[in-house]
Amino acid sequence: MLTKTLQTLTDALKEYDLRDYMLMKSRKPGPRAKFTDLPAIPYGSEYKSIGFPVFKTITVFYFRPRDLRRIANLVHGDWIKHMSLKYVERAARQKKFRTKRVRKFIIEYHERELETSKGKVARRHQKRTLRH
Repeated sequence: MLTKTLQTLTDALKEYDLRDYMLMKSRKPGPRAKFTDLPAIPYGSEYKSIGFPVFKTITVFYFRPRDLRRIANLVHGDWIKHMSLKYVERAARQKKFRTKRVRKFIIEYHERELETSKGKVARRHQKRTLRH
């Protein structure tokens, strides 16, 4: 039985912002790959069967956290700083997208109300939609 201190390949890729070819020499890097000359790190594997309704067996790869930190530091420099910056930039992109989506919804609402309303209400909606 494997201990909880080991991390799976999927968790390692997400938590350390790495690619599978960086951790396993058997995986081939793509044409735009960077950092192809990294040292090999040891890993273990385990076969797990997925039960009903799909009877299938998968291979799960496990890595030691200290080896993952070593590779992440080689790739990103200070990986903790890299990951915090990545999350800050992601939050900024999400906020920008959310603002754009809400603005689009409000404009569509006022255009819809302008078509259906008459008189004073229509003028209010028209002022709102023309002020982009």
